[in-house]
Formats: sequence, C-alpha cells, structure tokens
Amino acid sequence: MSTHDILWQTKLAARLHDPAEKALVLLRDPAGHEGGSIVGIGKALGFETRQVTRRDGSQVERLKLPAEMERIVEQADHWAAAADRAQFPKDGNERFVSWAQVRFAEEGEIVHPLSGDRYPVRDIGQDVLASHIRTASEDLFKKFIHHRPKGTPDLRLTDLAFWRFGPELGRDLKGIGHLWSLLPADTRTPDHTIWQHLDLASALAGAMASGSRPALLTVSIGPVQDFIAASRSTSDLWAGSHFLSSLAWQAMRVVAEDFGPDAILFPQLRGVPVADMWLIEQGLRRDLFSKAEWNDTATDYNPLFAAALPNKFVALVPQGEGAALAERIKTALRNWVMSEANGMLDRMLREIGEMPNGQHCYTQLQQQLREFPEVHWSVVPWLPQSGMEAALKPFYPDNGKRPGLFGMNAWEILTAPIEPQQGWRFWEPNDGTLYPALHDLGERVLAAAKSARTFGELKQVGYRDALTGEYEWLTLDEKQLAQGSPRQHTDTLWARVAKVRPAWAKGDRDGRKAEHLSAFGLIKRLWPDRYTAWLRDQGIQADVTRYVVSTHVMALAPSLERLMKQGPAEPEAFEKLEQRTQDMKRTALPRRLMRGDMRNNARWWETATKLPALLDEVREQTASSDEEEQVDVWLRTIGQAIGTPVERYHALILMDGDRLGSWLSGDNALEFREAFHSKVRSGLAGYRDTALADYLETRRPASPARHMAISSALNGFALHLVRHVVEDLCLGKVLYAGGDDVMAMVAVRDLPRAMWLLRLVYSGGMVDAATLNLFSHDMDIQRGFVRWEDKLYQVMGEHATASTGAVIAHHQEPLSAVMRELRAAEKRAKSNLRLGTDGKPTDRDAFSITVIKRSGGALRLTDKWDAVPLLDELMAFLRDEGTSRRAVYHSLEWLKDLPDPKGKPEMLESLLAYQLARQSDGAAKAQAPGLAKRLAELTAKQPKDGLVWLQNFLTVAEFLARETRAGAD
Repeated sequence: MSTHDILWQTKLAARLHDPAEKALVLLRDPAGHEGGSIVGIGKALGFETRQVTRRDGSQVERLKLPAEMERIVEQADHWAAAADRAQFPKDGNERFVSWAQVRFAEEGEIVHPLSGDRYPVRDIGQDVLASHIRTASEDLFKKFIHHRPKGTPDLRLTDLAFWRFGPELGRDLKGIGHLWSLLPADTRTPDHTIWQHLDLASALAGAMASGSRPALLTVSIGPVQDFIAASRSTSDLWAGSHFLSSLAWQAMRVVAEDFGPDAILFPQLRGVPVADMWLIEQGLRRDLFSKAEWNDTATDYNPLFAAALPNKFVALVPQGEGAALAERIKTALRNWVMSEANGMLDRMLREIGEMPNGQHCYTQLQQQLREFPEVHWSVVPWLPQSGMEAALKPFYPDNGKRPGLFGMNAWEILTAPIEPQQGWRFWEPNDGTLYPALHDLGERVLAAAKSARTFGELKQVGYRDALTGEYEWLTLDEKQLAQGSPRQHTDTLWARVAKVRPAWAKGDRDGRKAEHLSAFGLIKRLWPDRYTAWLRDQGIQADVTRYVVSTHVMALAPSLERLMKQGPAEPEAFEKLEQRTQDMKRTALPRRLMRGDMRNNARWWETATKLPALLDEVREQTASSDEEEQVDVWLRTIGQAIGTPVERYHALILMDGDRLGSWLSGDNALEFREAFHSKVRSGLAGYRDTALADYLETRRPASPARHMAISSALNGFALHLVRHVVEDLCLGKVLYAGGDDVMAMVAVRDLPRAMWLLRLVYSGGMVDAATLNLFSHDMDIQRGFVRWEDKLYQVMGEHATASTGAVIAHHQEPLSAVMRELRAAEKRAKSNLRLGTDGKPTDRDAFSITVIKRSGGALRLTDKWDAVPLLDELMAFLRDEGTSRRAVYHSLEWLKDLPDPKGKPEMLESLLAYQLARQSDGAAKAQAPGLAKRLAELTAKQPKDGLVWLQNFLTVAEFLARETRAGAD
C-alpha cells in the first residue's frame, strides 16, 4: 500500500473509531458502540474484522486494523479526548461509578460550549430504537462511499465525503433531526460534539500516519486593511475583500489537498462554498451537493459571492513537513496572484484592441506583485511537557515563574493527584492536554516572524495610481510615466480603457481625466468580471453580467421595492426609464428585490432592477463637473415615475465581535464543573475533597473543540445568518462577512433593524435584551442558538458581544470620507463609556451611528444596544401623524439652556415630557411621558456631555424617521 493510501486509510480509521450515533446507542445497544455502524461501514471499505470476547462472555465483532495503524488511531483518540474533555473518576476496577453513566437517549443534555447554557434531551429511546439508529446510520454513510473505476473503495474521496456530509446525514431521521449535528462526543461532558472529536482525531492521525509527531502550522496572509481600504467605490471594497478571501482559500487548499480539510482547525471549512467547489473538483459527486445553497440559486445572492474566509488559519500537519509546506503555500499564493493578474491584464488589453505581447505593463505587473501577498507562518511541534515548556520559556519574562500554561494555577490543579475516594483514579494527563501551550507557542512564534519581516526596494517613477497613491500606473509606453499628469492625456492605457469600459476606469467620454491604476487597482476593477466568468465555467449562472455593488442600489432600494409592488405613478416618466434601460444589465441587488413575489409584473420588475445601473452609467459617462447634475435629473425622473421623492442617502455598517482573541485563548472559558452533565455534576458535588473542589472551579484552558466551536459559530453567522438579515430581512448587500467581521450596505430605513438583528444572531440573543422581537424576523433566537428554516445554528452564546459602527451618507459622498467616518464610528462603539449600574464606565457591546449631512457637518450617536428599542420607539413617535414635524427642532432649542443632569434626570425628564407632549396629539401625546423618562435616564448615564448626547439622539431619530424612510416593508 502506498504512503498516500496509508494516510487516507489511517484518517478513515480514526474517523470511524467512534460511530456518529454513539451518544444515542450508548448503554442501550447490546453490540456496544464499538460494534455499531462502524463495523458495517468498515467492511464496505475493505477493513478486516475480528471477534472480541466481552466481560460477560459474549462475542462481538470489531474492526481489525494493522498494529501500527491501531496504535496511531488509539493515540490520536486519547490525545483528542484529553485536549477537549473534562475528566471523571473511575473505580479500582476501571469502571465508572453509577452517577457517571449517562444514558443520553433517556436523560441527555447539551451544554453550549461557550455560554454553559444547558438544553435537556429526553426520552429519545421511547421513539427510536438503538438498533434502528445503528442501521440507519450505517446505511446513510454507505451511500457516501466513493469507488475507483475498478470498483474498489476510493479511501480519500470517501473520507472527504464523510467529513463534509456526516453532520448533515441525520436531519431526516425521525425523532433525531437537528440533534444529529449536536450529538456529544461524550454524554458525561456534552459540551463538544462527536463531529469535533472525530475531526480532531482524524487530523491527529493524519499528522502521525508517517511516524511523525504532529505540529501546529499557523499562517497569516496580508496586508489586509491597506489592500481593502484602497478603494474608491463600494464595488472596490467588495472586490478587495473577496479577492483576499479567495487568496486565503488558495493557501488553505494546499493543506487540504495533502492532509484533508479536517487538518485545518480554524477556520472550519465544512460547508464553506468554495471548499465545496474544491471537493467536486477532487471527485466528489456533484449530486451530493444538491441541497447546498450555492448550487440552488442563479442570482448574485449566491453565497459564493460572500467574502467569508479570514486571512489566518491554523492546521495540524506532520512535524517534519511543516516548514516545507509553509513555503509551498507562499509560492502557490504568489503564483496564483500573478496568474490571475496576468489574465486580467490580457483581458483588458484585448478589450482596447491590443494583443498581449510583453508590453511594459507586464514588467510593471511583475515588479509590483513580486512580494504580494505577505505570508507569515510558524510551525511548532507538539512536544512532550518538558520540551514544550522549554520552547515557551524564551517568550516569557525571566522572573522565576514557569511560562504560559505551566505557570497557571490550572496546570498545577490538573496535574496534581485527585482521589476523592480511596481507590479511585481521577485522571492521568497525556500530551493532548498540552494543546493550550502549543497554541500559545504558535501565536508567539508567528508574532516574532511578523516583527522580523523585511521589505524589498521597489523603484517607482512618475505620478502614482489613483487608488493606493503608492505605485506607478500601468502603461503600454514607459515614456508616458515622465510626461506629467496622465489625466491630461487620451492615449494612455487607462484613458483608452475608460472609453470602452468605464466600469474599469472612470473618465470622460474622450478618455480625459481617466483613473490611472496600478496592478492592485487592476485586480480590484477586473476581479468581479473574472470571478463571475469562473462561476459560469463551474455551471453557476449568476444573474449579473458583472458583480457591482453600488451606493445607488441602497439609496434607491425602497423606491425600487415600491415600484415593483405598486407600479408607476406617472406612466410617461416610467416609459422614459424603460426605454433608457432596455439594453442594460442589472447590478448586484438585495435578495429581497429578487424574490418571486416581487416579479408579479415582469415589466415593472425589469425596469426597476436596472435603475441603479442607469445612475452608474450616467456617472461613468459624464464629466465629473456635470456628474451630480445629470444624476439628479434622472433621480427626479425616477421620483416622478414612482410618485414620491427618492432617497438620496445610504448606510454602511461595520460590525466586529468583541474580544475574539480572549474567546480563543480561553480567558472567559467555562469552569470544569460547567462542562459536566447535571447528573455527573451532582455526583461530584457529594464529595468534600479540596483538590476536587479546586479542579471543578478551575476555568478550562483553550481546547481544539473550543476553537472549532467558535469557528463553526462564526461560519454559520458569516455565511448564512448575516446574509439572511442584510439581504432578506432588510434591503441591503453584504460587502464582507468573514468570521466576526461584517461590512454591509443597507437602505437607511433598515439601518436600526439590520444592526439589531445582526447583533442578535451573532450571539443567539442578548443577556440584557428587553425583547428579541423588536423588529420582525423569521428566526427562532434563544440562548446561543438560531433556528432558521430547516437549519439550526449554534452561535457564540449570549455572553459574547459585538460592537457596530454605522455611517449614513449621501450616495455621491466620496467613499474615502465615508470609510474614515465608518472606522471612527466602530472605534467609538468599542470605547463607549456609558456608566454601568455600579457607576463605573463600560466599553464595547455598543453601536455608534454617524450621519454625514450633505449640507455639511455630522451627527454622532453612540450608546449600548439597549438604547436601540428607545431609538425605534422615538422614531415611531416622530413619524406619527399627531406629532409636529418640528418637534425635535423645538426640543433642541430649549435644551441649550439646561445644565447637564449628571445622575439627576428628574428636571430634564419633566421638561422633556412637557416639550414632547406639547408637540404631539392623540396616541403620540400619551407616549410622551414614557419617552421623556427613558431619554432622561440614558442622558444621566453618559459620562460627559450628556446633553450633547441627547441632542444627537433626538436628531438622528428625526433623520431616520423622515417620510421617505418610513415603513420597514
């Protein structure tokens, strides 16, 4: 058997060492879990079996592995268990005491791994027999066995299929459903799933299959922020983010091809669309993916358009191959970038009638991309304790304390004898328990590698490009670089491009004042076309000619929705729009506008969806001095056709999970006792043993399962829930959603709704949320889980928080200014200092909204999330027919003369109630006292400038409540 076959047979054996249904058949199936479905599956894969005599004298069939493979699989299993699992005592006969034996089918629990919330699972056994579950599981997995042309099992493809689809197979099993994907690896510590355990055991076995010890490979790709920030449009932002996400996948794919996607611990790749495409490329049957969302849509809503992979990953690889693998990744990335960029440049030259033939722009391309991307990596071996401690020591102060994990109180407790009853053996640590030190070492070595990076000199001449301001622009003739400003010429490469493809380089009709771009600008402008062409080659027919995310889309979105539903108010204006857009292709639109119910009148829908493209074309083909006037002409025509003035503003959202590094490092991990099943926890509580008590109260160090749980939570959030909130429930478009980071563009009317729902689905609820149904939605959100349609997502848990910055800007506001304000808003949300209940300032878990007024100046509102319901209530009050349109204006006038309340809101409450009541009638008037009370209380909690905060709160609410933004549907 070849080394290649041994690797995949070993990984498969590790993946089969425990059956998926283990928790459901444990203590119920006479064959035991080792003799369950895995025996039948193993036989189908060509594994040998043997008869084993049990303690009661009965004979059962088990898989038989070659001796060395058996040793590796057993070691991988033990290390994985020690790394992830809290331990429990055995008696002198190696048996668990009765209270440590949990029959999951009758008394099961699921513990959320990040929040500690408990979910009872009861009486499955009454509905589903163990033998039925075993047989059903075996049959399901056998359907995913792949064969070579001669009929023998293809072990590699089968392992990939088991990894990808295993957690989904039980969804259709009666009585099991979503529980299948959450089944615990151990019923006594149900805080991590069987899938996480099998993934880790398989990854470890794969790294050990050649006789090596495993090592942790950490790879970071950059630059990220500088590359994305160099943008002049929201399409540039999307293209930069998506290109980097695609680049990250190219790095991960090198590891996946050699050792399987389960070797990558963070991020989890299961269900990531681009990984699915790779699996098909490797040979998995395409019909297996028939239910995958990317395979079932012909619109730009396709998740393949989502930039969903982070620029850093962590993988388990053989110790001796880590450094060579890292260098291969660097070479593969730079070759891929160069190949893609050359392809884009070829395409651009052909577009202007030039045959690619080694022109000077190719030399520039090679020079500018020579060291892109930056790739930093670390490889640290999974050493025994003494070696790991010695390796960590240089990275910690020489103060006499042991470094990292070994200097923590947790390590002393974990390695000390625990014997709550004579003859009991509580636990014996193996090398798997060293994972926290391994991860710590990997992070520190990577940081050192980044600090030691070197830069090559690159000589650039002439004017710099329009996006980065750092590199010379690409030219066909090198002499043009020395001819002054290129924007004065009409014969440059970019001036010629601007004439025929203004989406690639904006300029006047004669090519003057064209944008002149470097290799990096080339990538951003042509990546949408190149990517959609690649999708079409894969059989994915996205419903766009080019993927363009436009600010006009978000500004117009409510008007487009109204036109689709109600039709034109002025037929002549509509016909003018219809004729002007007849031959246009639509840009990327929110999913909400692409739904079938919006297409009841095909004529209305066709014209409406092309109106943003019309405005983009006007901007692209009009001299900059006349651009705004020409756009306004068409906006007025659109308003006439619809019957109401159109919105001129759009909103951008930038959301970031708080303290993700702390979540990964385990700073806020659960205590050991929280991981145990309630029955086991009660049993342990009955012993008065100091060492046991210390152990139970110790916070668990970081573990692979914890990292997998975080990654899985972020995957579900970024790939599915973000897009559902932004593009289905709101009129918006996701620009980037990678892990805990989200950038999205939404219609102004939907901004509060989008921010609130994104915060809810990130954590699966909020600890202090007064109501989860502030805004309508179709999800079941509770205690760290989100259920939407037929999918259940375990997200970050209610103790995880996120902060969001948002900017409302005119659709023609320069993007650079908007992005500066957006990042500043996110920073304010992270440093919000509202006074807590203890009177001390608090930070993070907040939102900050900036309104950039077209007339000049800006409004800024920052507060905690519990202020959003009040903001929504105030907006409803201001929209009410009984409320004066000048209610906020009059309230602001008398606020100027008031002293800051500083913890004494009574006078402010009284005066505010008077003013609000004075400016309203009917039902609105009755709301005034309650609004005034809550506004005054929040004002008093501001650490400084409370009245300034109140003025901004009132003004932002008034801006959001204006007539053109009324209504959420």
